[in-house]
Amino acid sequence: MKNYRYLIPLVLTAVFILSIYMKYDSNQSKNREYETYLKEARENRKLEIYVDAEEEYQQALEIRPSLSLSLELGEMYLEANAERKTEDWGNWMIEQYPEDADAYIYLMDFYLGKQEYDSFFTLYEESKDREVASEYIDEVYEKNRYQYYFLDEYLETGVFSGGYCSVKSEELWGYINEKGTKTVPYVYQEAGAFSDGLAPVVDYDGETYYIDESGNKKEVVQNVDKIRKLGMAHNGISPLYDGSSWGYYTMEGKLLFGGYEEASSLGNGIAAVKKDGKWSLINEEGKELTKERFDGVIMDEKNIVYRNERLFVQKGLNYYLVDSSGKQITDQAYEDARLFQGDGYAAVKINGLWGFIDTNGKMIIDPVYEDAGSFSNGLAAVQYGSRWGYIDLENQMVIPNQFEGAKEFTGQGSAFVLQNGVWELLLLYSYNH
Repeated sequence: MKNYRYLIPLVLTAVFILSIYMKYDSNQSKNREYETYLKEARENRKLEIYVDAEEEYQQALEIRPSLSLSLELGEMYLEANAERKTEDWGNWMIEQYPEDADAYIYLMDFYLGKQEYDSFFTLYEESKDREVASEYIDEVYEKNRYQYYFLDEYLETGVFSGGYCSVKSEELWGYINEKGTKTVPYVYQEAGAFSDGLAPVVDYDGETYYIDESGNKKEVVQNVDKIRKLGMAHNGISPLYDGSSWGYYTMEGKLLFGGYEEASSLGNGIAAVKKDGKWSLINEEGKELTKERFDGVIMDEKNIVYRNERLFVQKGLNYYLVDSSGKQITDQAYEDARLFQGDGYAAVKINGLWGFIDTNGKMIIDPVYEDAGSFSNGLAAVQYGSRWGYIDLENQMVIPNQFEGAKEFTGQGSAFVLQNGVWELLLLYSYNH
């Protein structure tokens, strides 16, 4: 019995050593098998025998899976112009390695090569959602973020406001949203901008009233015999022209104040009105805000004169940046100007060229452009070399100057540009993927 007692540990040790040896031998065998598959795969790839190379790569991956080898197989799919396999394999790698940037980069580069920008930006957002960090991905995004496509053509357009814009097709006006989807049919002779969910229209029969965002007749200014023009409503107050003068009315038809030769919207609580050939600033009660009267006031396409607590008023031949009290922000004179849009810089004209200022009147971008619109949602339309394009806040031309005309960008990455005499809706893939 004593001998057995010493024999058992020896047997166990021998079995342990044997298992290690067998495991080592098996690993060595697997390594040799892996190296063989990999060698044959690379040789067949070099000979462009892709079908065999694919099978051998897959055999190697079963033995020793890795992203680096998966990428090597993916590169072979690219060489073989196997587009469907390239995309499927890229998606598979992302599923297997969801936190590795190289998997995303592989498929992003493929989409960019195919100019499939929708797919590229969708994948970019996925990488950001998973917090995949990569300087290369960020650089590629910045390089391509202003890729665009076009939707539909229009004879004329209004301006986006409240997410909608009036557009003219076949002699009548309707409305689209910022994605280019028609929201109100083309049934109006005239159509204005939305404010507070209402837009002024003149229908086919010549009746003037306000519609809602679905095209329903919503408000009618009552007890006014002749309505020639309706302005953009604000807080229930409607600018109205009755054929002889402009006034501000309630929807019930009560005249609050009027007798003006011209009048702007009360957007942002301040309007400009013209009387006896001169312009004044008034508030929602019709009270004049300045003793000084002006030769002109800059309005935007919505007939708004006041935004970002600033206006441009004309004195003599020049324009000046002022606040709501008429106080000049600087003594700098401008030959022309565009109203501020959103939080961006305003376009101003000096010595025949256009540049950009902030609300303090500081020149941010020197005057070098033939014409310009103010910044909106980070971009500004500029005319350079007789053609229009778009610059960013760093004064980089991010959409080349190639258009006959260009309007401001919306928060959804859309803008109207003029080509061959018609307006087309341009949409950025980065916003609309």
